[in-house]
Amino acid sequence: MSFKNFRIKNGLAFTFQMASILAAIMLFSTCKSHFVVYEVQQSPATIGVVDLNDQFEDDSYGTEEVEVIGPVLFCAPAEKKVGNKTYGIADNDHHFTAYRLMNKKHITRNVRIKNQFTDGWEPYTVEEAKYLLVPTQKMTPGNHKPPQKLDHYVCYRIINGEPPGVEVEMKDQFMTYEKRPVGKPEFLCVPAEKVRDNEVTPILNPRKHFVFYRFQEDVGVDAVISNQFQPQFTIGMNKVSGILVESEKKM
Repeated sequence: MSFKNFRIKNGLAFTFQMASILAAIMLFSTCKSHFVVYEVQQSPATIGVVDLNDQFEDDSYGTEEVEVIGPVLFCAPAEKKVGNKTYGIADNDHHFTAYRLMNKKHITRNVRIKNQFTDGWEPYTVEEAKYLLVPTQKMTPGNHKPPQKLDHYVCYRIINGEPPGVEVEMKDQFMTYEKRPVGKPEFLCVPAEKVRDNEVTPILNPRKHFVFYRFQEDVGVDAVISNQFQPQFTIGMNKVSGILVESEKKM
C-alpha cells in the first residue's frame, strides 16, 4: 500500500469515527426524559407546608402556604420505545416522589403542548394543581446518587385531553412493560420554585415540562428513597398508573 493510499484510508476511518462520536453526543444532548409512575402503597402522611411559585404567575401560590401530604407516587426514569424508535434514559439518577397538594388555589389556563406523542402543538386547558414532584434519590435497588439539576414541578389537571393514539413499550430499573396503548394526558407538570423553612429552591430549567399520560399495570416492587421531605425511607409500590413525557409548553 502506498503512503498516499494509507493516508486516505486512515483519514476516512478517522472521519467516520469522529462522525459517530458527534452523532452520539448529539443524541445524548437531545435525549428526552421519560418516567414510569408508580402508586405508593403506604397511607399518605402530612409532611408540612411549603411556599410554591410556578409559571402560571398571576394565580401562582406566591407566599401562600400549601399543605403537602404523601408520598403518593414515585417516578423512575425509563427507556421508551415507539415503533422501531427507542428513546434512552437521560439520567439514571433522576427520580421524583409526588406529594398531594392541599388548600391550593384553583386556576384555569389555556396552553399549547408539544411532545413525542402530539401532532405539533396541541391545545389543552388545565385547572386544579394536584401534585408536587420532588427530586428524589433512590438508594436501593441501584444505589443511585442524589439527582442533580432537577427541578420541582407542580402538576395541574388537564381537563380536555384525548389519548394520542400510539402504543409504547417501557423499560425502567424495575421491570419491562410490553407494548400497549397510551391513555389520555391527565396532568401538565410545570417547574416551580419551592420555599421551605426560609430555604429557596429556584427553578433551573424553565423550559422543561412533563405531561402525565395514563398507562396502567399491576406490580409489586419496593425501594428505599430519600428527599428533602423524608430522608431514607422505604416505599412499596403496587401499581403503575402512568408515564411522564418531557414536553414543551406555550401559553
